Amino acid sequence: MKGILKVRFVLLSLVMVLTLQINVFAAEQIQPMSDTVEQPSTWAAEGVKWSSLYGLVDKKFLSKYQSNVNKEELFDIGVNLYEKLTGKAIVPVKKSPFTDANSETILKAYSIKIVEGKGKLEPKKAATRLDVTTVIYKAIRAAQPSFNFKADIKLNHRDAGKLTASLCDMVKYIYSKNILRGKTNSLLGLNLPCTRQEIMVIASRAYEFSIYEAGKASKGPFWKVSDEDSSIYLLGSIHIADPSLYPMSKDILNAFEKSDSLVLELDLVKSTEADAIEYMQQKMVYQDEDSLDKNVSKEIYDSFIDLAKSNGIPEAIAKKYKPWAAALIAQNLVLSGSNMDSSLGVDLFFTSKATGKKEILEIEGLKFQIDLFDSFSKELQIQYLTGILGSEESADEQVDVLKDMLKAWKEGNISDLEKMLELENDISEEMKEFNEKLIITRNDNMTKKVKEYLADPSRKTYFVVVGAAHMIGDNGIATQLKDGYKIEQIK
Repeated sequence: MKGILKVRFVLLSLVMVLTLQINVFAAEQIQPMSDTVEQPSTWAAEGVKWSSLYGLVDKKFLSKYQSNVNKEELFDIGVNLYEKLTGKAIVPVKKSPFTDANSETILKAYSIKIVEGKGKLEPKKAATRLDVTTVIYKAIRAAQPSFNFKADIKLNHRDAGKLTASLCDMVKYIYSKNILRGKTNSLLGLNLPCTRQEIMVIASRAYEFSIYEAGKASKGPFWKVSDEDSSIYLLGSIHIADPSLYPMSKDILNAFEKSDSLVLELDLVKSTEADAIEYMQQKMVYQDEDSLDKNVSKEIYDSFIDLAKSNGIPEAIAKKYKPWAAALIAQNLVLSGSNMDSSLGVDLFFTSKATGKKEILEIEGLKFQIDLFDSFSKELQIQYLTGILGSEESADEQVDVLKDMLKAWKEGNISDLEKMLELENDISEEMKEFNEKLIITRNDNMTKKVKEYLADPSRKTYFVVVGAAHMIGDNGIATQLKDGYKIEQIK
């Protein structure tokens, strides 16, 4: 098999097969809430999560959420915010102007002028909410000097009256962008110490605001489809991603919020129920004396076993997997060494947002997808596993190509996505089977289901999220709906 074909196996499965996320979602649902480990406050939980995912805070911040942040920790977050927004590493100044602080964080912070002055800094002193506001403001201004930093608002909070004109401008800007919120309707709490969870929430808001303001939010392959009396939304998903995929555009998020139902290939909540997991586990393994080593070459078998063992899976268990199941497992393991993560997949993101709030529907279901893989010919299963396994160079190639695909996804660049996922004309019989079963037939079935949603007499708004490969191309859902419906790509 050609190298590019191996990579396409990876790409196609990452934008077509939601089964990859089942184990990840199941693991998240059964995580116990420890009584001994401090948890962030409910209001701060999302900000804590995303500030960590965006790489704005050190791992040590993921505990003792009520403890106060010191000034050096604040400067570290300011430095991280600047570097994440610009994609550039700060060159630190060679010598600290302070007598009591000379860490790399301080040298970097001084380089971009989020800390200024000389003499004594007191880096271990608790940072106030005013300190946080000024550092976040300066980091954004250094990273995005083209932003309009004028905020024509009046601060009616009692503790804002004694600010200098310069500080007042900074506070007005950060407050006007909803990055800083008041402690009460009449107090900003500027002189109060800032806790870890507070600064994590503020940092995540600052990052997301800056991404939106710069027009860099992910656009995705996203469409609105309408007939004479109803509309639905279509979003092509990637089932594994990295934090750079977020935040998504407000067009996508607003469409989701006003939709009545979330539609997925399979309901991740339902698919983690005991009977569903048991069905999947039974289908993944040989139930008789057969085993993987009897069905694939020694080279492929040894490669998979080495990968499994290095990730804590004993050979006695690994050898019982069918080739298609071994391929799914290997794919997650190969990508786990990169920054890619199934927990950051688009489907899982919206499932988490919809659970308990919106109706969640499935077009196919877990049993359908598992049975689909299990229906693959032995030859296709072996090619699939071979396409996932390979040298360290091929694993690196998979990650590199996936990064290119994520870039195209973020830009909403349908043309580039189609080129990456397009199959060559001269393909093997196995790839023809792969194309027919995983793409063509499923695209037709999904399009039929979408038409049913559009014809729903209740006129509910459906937000449909399925693998991006199903949306694009000559046989894609978006293409098929052009005949008879108004379809608009939203970018």
